[in-house]
Amino acid sequence: MKCPSCGSINVTSTGMPRRWQCMDCDSTFAR
Repeated sequence: MKCPSCGSINVTSTGMPRRWQCMDCDSTFAR
């Protein structure tokens, strides 16, 4: 499954979660 720090911690100023930012923890899922 996706890592908890993905999309939850990495959030843009607009409030949209950076899914591509969590490629370091779940590159297989993001790919």
